[in-house]
Amino acid sequence: MQGDSKFSSQGTGPPYQDLSTKSRIALNRALLVAKGRTVNIYTDSKYAFATLHAHGAIYKERGLLTAGGKEIKEEILQLLEAVWAPDKVAVIHCKGHQTRGGIEAKGNRKADREARQAAMSNSSTKKKTPTLLLLLEPSLPETPSYSPNEKAWFEQESGSYIQGGRWKFSDGRLAIPEAIAPQFMKQFHQGTHMGKTALETLVGWHFYVPCLTAITRAVCEQCLTCAQNNPWQVPTQPPGIQETGATPCENLLVDFTELPRARGYQYMLVFVCTFSGWVEAFPTRIEKAQEVTRLLLKDIIPRFGLPLTLGSDNGPAFMAEVVQQLSQLLKIKWKLHIVYHPQSSGKVQWMNQTLKHLLKFCQEPHLRWDQVLPMAFLQVRCTLTKLTGLSPCEIVFGRPPPIINQVKGDLWELGELTLKRQMQALGLAMQKIHGWVREKLPISLTDPVHPFTPGDLVWVKKWNPTTLGPIWDGPTL
Repeated sequence: MQGDSKFSSQGTGPPYQDLSTKSRIALNRALLVAKGRTVNIYTDSKYAFATLHAHGAIYKERGLLTAGGKEIKEEILQLLEAVWAPDKVAVIHCKGHQTRGGIEAKGNRKADREARQAAMSNSSTKKKTPTLLLLLEPSLPETPSYSPNEKAWFEQESGSYIQGGRWKFSDGRLAIPEAIAPQFMKQFHQGTHMGKTALETLVGWHFYVPCLTAITRAVCEQCLTCAQNNPWQVPTQPPGIQETGATPCENLLVDFTELPRARGYQYMLVFVCTFSGWVEAFPTRIEKAQEVTRLLLKDIIPRFGLPLTLGSDNGPAFMAEVVQQLSQLLKIKWKLHIVYHPQSSGKVQWMNQTLKHLLKFCQEPHLRWDQVLPMAFLQVRCTLTKLTGLSPCEIVFGRPPPIINQVKGDLWELGELTLKRQMQALGLAMQKIHGWVREKLPISLTDPVHPFTPGDLVWVKKWNPTTLGPIWDGPTL
């Protein structure tokens, strides 16, 4: 803008340019227009103003390098050179979007209006070119040859024959003969190199191909271009086995859980045996390390003996120095589970949720949760587990829980049932022990450890692939 109404130049930049880049280009244009003149240039862009006044001098002192040691952009060099075009120039920064009067405010508002009108007129007059998805259409025979079985199946389906003898279903899909289905899918895949799922979905919208899933998988696996460039899909590893004790209370998991305050108790310290599922929980007033050490020395160790391992999260109550020193003195291996794998404490977390659910029943008798806690213990300890089919009480004491006053039926039959369950549990335990022993045995030198045999064609991974080049080499013998 020159003066109050004269308009010098306008235009719109590419859509990928940000506002700071466009303001720098506009300032560069204004300097070139004022070549050989004495001019005051007002701009509301702090970036363009600072680039010319402050950053330009810094760039020259550094040898036209940025703070990271890289060369500055060509647009900045053009701006630093264009500032010498006018005879005398003053680039002045003004506030943008001003409502008060004044020459600077009026000029800034008029420049904003002209820029807005230029952008709108440019976008409205621009021709919109349609965007098409180009796919290589596979070549189909002029007269398809359907098998007698296919023709008999077509008569039972809703559809009709169209020009050329092709069968078209009522949903608009064309039937592809089974004889040419592999070649049809191969041509379709060569035009797009889509994956199995995307290719199957795209073809299934427009065509009916017999055995589409199997053919799509075979075509994608046999494509050399895809085999050279697709990353190797590592098979899913089987889930790991969490460590459990070999006897009751040998391996314990411990955790704090928060509950509503009742008679000063706000927390509950929960111990769970990984072997039997036996649970012990104690109401506490604080969530501190002293509660952990007190309950270990007062209740857990005198009743069940010294555990070999204890597992917990990385809470402050379990990472405290006094707790770790106690475990070292008693030769207890304390395992701290990582934060990014909460499944390591899954058993004790699940037990916390179960106890909280059972403690909700204190609403009916109008009791506090610390008073209903023993009844929750009874239900948890007498509930059969899915893994062994036994309750924690049976595993720890070797007999069913005594929750029935009178046993109806023959005692001999009851003893037979108990013996049968014990034998089944013993068989399950032996299977687990045998499986554990087999995992520890060394691998035989005569048994094959991979599915490859001499003479097979394999793909070899390139450890230093080139940019946009294949990442697999082969097939190689």
